[in-house]
Amino acid sequence: MTTYVSASSVSNLAPAPPALVVPVYMYPAEGAWSPLFAAARAHPNLTLMCIINPGNGPGPERLPDASYKSALEQLCALPNVQPLGYVHCTYGKRDVEDIKADIDKYAAWETQSGQAFRLDGVFVDEAPSDPALEPS
Repeated sequence: MTTYVSASSVSNLAPAPPALVVPVYMYPAEGAWSPLFAAARAHPNLTLMCIINPGNGPGPERLPDASYKSALEQLCALPNVQPLGYVHCTYGKRDVEDIKADIDKYAAWETQSGQAFRLDGVFVDEAPSDPALEPS
């Protein structure tokens, strides 16, 4: 859901709480994400926007493997974590339908996992800087 804020109401907004973007590009082998979980617990007033990247995107399977499932369940249980799925655009050279398919696959994770884990959005990497490469 997209929320739009008018320019006149910006001055009435409270300051945003601190946030940190964390690229979590490592495989969740046993204990590999434990420092991330500990950091989130130690800093409950800090939002951690964690970019999840199972396979240069959501990976080839419908759902991530058992190690990812377990780590994502733990990550999503932390109230100050916003998990985001990684999607690459190859600087405008990747087919738009493939990008949309990655986003759709991430969106289906929550319902297909019995809501054990979720993603709060996507992180779009390698976006095109040349307007000629932007999708129409």
